[in-house]
Amino acid sequence: MFWKLLRGVRVTLAVSLVAATVASALRLVSPAAMGFAIDHALGGRQTPDALTRLGVPGSPRDLLAVVAIALLAVMVLSTAIGTAGRYLLALANRRLQSGLRRRVFAHVSRLPIHRVRAYQSGGLASVLRDDVNGAADLLNSMVYQTSRSLIQLLGTAVALGWIEWRALAVIVVFAPTVLLLHRRWILRIRPMWRETRLLRRRMDAHATEVFAGIRMIRSFGRQRTEAIRDARDQHLNLRLQMLTWWMSTAIDIAWSLLAPGVLAIVLWYGGNRILADTAAVSAGALDPAKAFTVGRLVTLIFYLGMLIEPMGALASAAGSSQNGLAALDRVLDVLRVDPEPRCGPSIHREVQVWLTDDAE
Repeated sequence: MFWKLLRGVRVTLAVSLVAATVASALRLVSPAAMGFAIDHALGGRQTPDALTRLGVPGSPRDLLAVVAIALLAVMVLSTAIGTAGRYLLALANRRLQSGLRRRVFAHVSRLPIHRVRAYQSGGLASVLRDDVNGAADLLNSMVYQTSRSLIQLLGTAVALGWIEWRALAVIVVFAPTVLLLHRRWILRIRPMWRETRLLRRRMDAHATEVFAGIRMIRSFGRQRTEAIRDARDQHLNLRLQMLTWWMSTAIDIAWSLLAPGVLAIVLWYGGNRILADTAAVSAGALDPAKAFTVGRLVTLIFYLGMLIEPMGALASAAGSSQNGLAALDRVLDVLRVDPEPRCGPSIHREVQVWLTDDAE
């Protein structure tokens, strides 16, 4: 259903995703370039013949200058393309908000009167304002951020497998278990967000009705009763919001602790691997070209960080999208209600004749 709502912004969204793909691919150049500079410019290893034939200088100082300039150019290009993609996403988001609001407004205006009264004026205003905006934000949290993270995750996994396939194998083994636990936790958040939005709609509707009938309330001295009711609903709403906040924060804390733990393990593993390979090279038991170097360790750490980053982003997007999905459920609930049948020309003609006869 959400895909049908994207009619009119799909092309803009597709171009935005292409820009995100190119920007993510360019970001993968940075760790490899730094590892290359450490090994060949600072570590004294010989520059590959393929690069020498392309005119890359062999002296350490010149090689460092070339790598630094190339790295800066790639990062500037990646930032420019990524910014253009985010601009297109923001444009598509605003268009989706406007179109969805017009669609909901037009649908509500054709609903039966008893259904409109059931929503109350404040409740409909909450749907048009909060729920429509929350549903449109799914374009960012559920589509763009998820796609961008998956693209970066796939590209980084390929680069990581090229650097050190053992680390990639360990991540592939343990990642499904972590994601399964994360998904089970996330599914508990969405009903809470839905309940929070329903309660907020009821609070908005109550406040609108109170101030619309303020004369009657003052006449019967019901100000204190209405204030207590509003305070009770507000207290329950705040408690629900804090509960969902704690559940979402628990996910962020888990991923924040996972990243440094993995990097510490990789640093320990890579350091011991470097020491062992250095001893083997000194003993003549290992070819220096096959030894694990400091540059490869730095590249491995950077790629692991870039691999954990999209996984954390996916976890955060899964948590934040539950709020948007709850808003989308409420919008779809309104759109599923059958409107009143349109009056045909004969009915309008009969009404006009009846009004004319009464006037005469």
